[in-house]
Amino acid sequence: MRQLLLFFSAFLMISGQVMAQRSLSGKVTDENGNPVANASVQVRNSQVGTTTKADGTFALNVPANGRVIDITSIGFETVSQVIPTGGFLQITLKAASDELAGVVVTGYTRVKKSEYVGAASRIDKKAMELVPVGSFDQILQGRAPGLRVSAGSGQPGASASVQIRGPKSISGGSTPLYVVDGVPVEAGVFQGYNPNDFESVDILKDASAAALYGSRGASGVIVVTTKRGAKGATKVSYRPQFGITQPGTQKFEMMNSGELLDFQERLGGFVNNSLPGWRFSRKNPANASLSATTLASYDRILDSLRSTNTNWAKIFQRQGRFQSHDLSITGGTGANSFFASASVYDEQGIGERSDLKRYTFRLNLDHKTDKLLVQINNTLGYSKRNFIESEAGVALANPFAAAYLALPYDPLFLPNGSVNTGAGKVGGNAYQRIRDIFRYNDQLKVTQSVIINYDITKNFFAGGNVGFDFRETLNTTNQKSGTFTASQSGFPSNTGFHSESLGRLFQGNARAFVGYKDSYGKDDQHTLNFTLNAEYIYSGSRSLAFTGYGLNQKLINTPAAITPGTVDNRLIAGVSGGKSQRAFLSQFALLKYAYKNRYILDLSARRDGTSILPEQNRIRNFYAAGVVWNTLEEGFARNWKTFSTLRLRASYGRSANAENFPFGDFGYLPLYGTGSYAGFATLAPSTPGNTAGDWEYTDKLNIGVEFGLWSNRLTGEVNVYDEVTSNLFISQGIPIENGSAFTSAQVNAGKMGNRGVEVQMNYDIVRGRDFSWSVGGNFAYNKNEILSLGQEKEYPSGTAIIRVGLPLGSHYVNKWGGVDAATGAPLYYTKDGKLTNVFSSADQIAEFGTFYAPWTGGFNTNFRIKYVDIAAFFNFQEGFSRFNNQTFFQQNHAFAISGYNLYKEMLTMWSKPGDVTNIQSPLFQRQFSSKDIEDASYLRLRNVQMGLTMPSSVTKRLRIVKGLRFYVQGQNLFTWTKFTGFDPEDSNNIASYEYPLPRTYTVGLNADF
Repeated sequence: MRQLLLFFSAFLMISGQVMAQRSLSGKVTDENGNPVANASVQVRNSQVGTTTKADGTFALNVPANGRVIDITSIGFETVSQVIPTGGFLQITLKAASDELAGVVVTGYTRVKKSEYVGAASRIDKKAMELVPVGSFDQILQGRAPGLRVSAGSGQPGASASVQIRGPKSISGGSTPLYVVDGVPVEAGVFQGYNPNDFESVDILKDASAAALYGSRGASGVIVVTTKRGAKGATKVSYRPQFGITQPGTQKFEMMNSGELLDFQERLGGFVNNSLPGWRFSRKNPANASLSATTLASYDRILDSLRSTNTNWAKIFQRQGRFQSHDLSITGGTGANSFFASASVYDEQGIGERSDLKRYTFRLNLDHKTDKLLVQINNTLGYSKRNFIESEAGVALANPFAAAYLALPYDPLFLPNGSVNTGAGKVGGNAYQRIRDIFRYNDQLKVTQSVIINYDITKNFFAGGNVGFDFRETLNTTNQKSGTFTASQSGFPSNTGFHSESLGRLFQGNARAFVGYKDSYGKDDQHTLNFTLNAEYIYSGSRSLAFTGYGLNQKLINTPAAITPGTVDNRLIAGVSGGKSQRAFLSQFALLKYAYKNRYILDLSARRDGTSILPEQNRIRNFYAAGVVWNTLEEGFARNWKTFSTLRLRASYGRSANAENFPFGDFGYLPLYGTGSYAGFATLAPSTPGNTAGDWEYTDKLNIGVEFGLWSNRLTGEVNVYDEVTSNLFISQGIPIENGSAFTSAQVNAGKMGNRGVEVQMNYDIVRGRDFSWSVGGNFAYNKNEILSLGQEKEYPSGTAIIRVGLPLGSHYVNKWGGVDAATGAPLYYTKDGKLTNVFSSADQIAEFGTFYAPWTGGFNTNFRIKYVDIAAFFNFQEGFSRFNNQTFFQQNHAFAISGYNLYKEMLTMWSKPGDVTNIQSPLFQRQFSSKDIEDASYLRLRNVQMGLTMPSSVTKRLRIVKGLRFYVQGQNLFTWTKFTGFDPEDSNNIASYEYPLPRTYTVGLNADF
């Protein structure tokens, strides 16, 4: 009887479970509608699952508590889908790297996104591939919230200014740490890398990532992971691209010859000058007694000048050519796989004599068994760049300055065909310099690493990695002898000179680790992972430079042309050089605990020792703690059908930044240098040093939420953060009575905060086999504030003020009040807000904002119909301002008197009482004021691409070709801004004839074999 009752109870229980189950069926395809076979379909938090058949279909019985299924397949992104009450599911998988989909790469570890406690943003290869930019950091603009990227120059290969969550230092740098395949690499030197080799870029922003890097991570970490081989048949891809680069449209107008001559005549009524518009004018009192014949000849001179209108901008700026070629091969069998690539990148800049030619090679090898993983990463890049002179300088050698300062009535060539050079010939002189002076660099870049992971047992593992980053740059400048440019130089440069400077940097790192991992408890509810690490980092640099004179023109552009210097010829060569080194020795531990993948705790502690600090401060500790709550794993959330992803996280920790130390490798020591006294060489103090110097510490708090709705059709992430950097180096005055040779010193006394919010969202409007449309975007707001300056309240820094309560980079200048209509005098506001015509530096104020943009972001859309795809990407920066130094010079009558062209706006100059204008009378000196500060906020259409993918029915007929896509694209197409300078996006606070970003148009194809 007892056995019968047990049997009956078991029957009822099984029947109940069967009745509670529901059937589910569906089909899994790729983005082109092809079925995906052997894809895993798993009911979350259960043992129920299946795989898709050859036609992509599947069927299974879902248990009563099942609410979400996860579909995974090698080569595709994981899709999470809320289980419907019934019906047939159509699921589309997006192509992705099998290793990196849903994973955050920190440089030390790879963590599932669902288990990561920190704030990280990923930029995948689709956003970086094929973009016609020579330095990959410029590609990151607007792609991740909290990442402020500003192109410092349009010079091919120029790097950008990059900040993560605002500036972290006053005296030092705020540049993030860059890590490529586990190797820390030199920041700002990326012309030797091929972005088409990158699989992904992870932007690590909060304490959980920064503390992993201890004294090097406070400004954030950018982790680059390169592409790896895939097992299977060998695949060959070839991607050629061709195009042009063009100057953008400027927002200012220059005077033509007639307007400039008329202006010179008006100017002569106020200020006597020798400019042709006044010198040959019949209104010039000096010409009143001249004969009619002479006056007629003057008229003919002016008519001749008016008939010449040289467009110097078109002479110095050009339409450049662009081409690139990428060849990659990938494959693998058994435990081994490989990825190899070679590329050629050739970009002509829009400025004469500026270009970049780059050649790269990469070979990544993988060996993976059940217990052992070995990865070998190799990249080699050689690049050569030609430069313009005096870029971003208000100098006549700068062709972008000469293009607008040159006089329009000066022709480029004389009747005999020679260049129109000489005194006052701004355009001709600059044009000739381009032909008389060579300026270029050659750079070799090598980055290599070996990564080993070995599972000793089921629970114990060990491994390590070694790698290095090597860069050698040879800068060359050569000025021909016997040329006009040489004749304008002083001795000995007028004999021609050849200058070379060689810079070499080697950074090596080695890390070893041992760890323990385990799962225990009922159904392995508890998981634990603990790792101990030891790391050593070495960096050494060396430089050597020389300049020799008296060039033999039969030996062009080589040191062999230099004439040896003697007492008699006085052609003594200049030689200089130096070397330096630094090292870090660290130990750190990582602990991760998870309960049912519902609650996750992550702890890290690091102890850093460094050579760049005084001995008593060399060893410091850093730490971080973070938690994740995967809310949908809770029982009460099982019926939340709308949500497919929901997790909350928080982290807090401390880190520092080695780049923030303002003294260099040995600058904490008081140093002596060469000096002179009464004509004799002496030793004299050169730097005060700081034997008590310490790190600038950054404490970071981050709270975030990640969500996905309607089967992740809408995904998003919101982060709120609060960061405080203490122990900031600030400039503190040294009293004269102390008898010091210095008036100020850098001491640890300041404090600065960054608070903000970041939002990122993506929405798939349409998901279909033949039609898809998605939109996405991100924005971030960062409030920067100086919290303390120790014993100081404020001190000036160039055109900015460092003041408690203000953001870093606050402009500090006299406030412009307009022009007095009665007298033409410029007006300014005093500190108490009263108008005055007296300019005084004592009236400088700080109410004109900062040159660090508090608002940043970007947005995109991707559209596909059958085989046609269209993608557009915009980025923006908002709420910042910059000095437009160009307006100071080209809205300045003094520059007209000196023989330069001006903005057309100067034609509205005040001339008589009652004139209402913003251009003062030439009787008054033009001053640097808030008149020259402009809103530099901008919205830029960064990239548009349209492609056509040939259907498989076509490529099958070609036999050899397995995939073929044609595309056209445009880069930096349109910019909406109030800023009137060349480009609002530059990386500093003063705009002064920088190399503007070009517009680029390309066509290309992707061919897979």
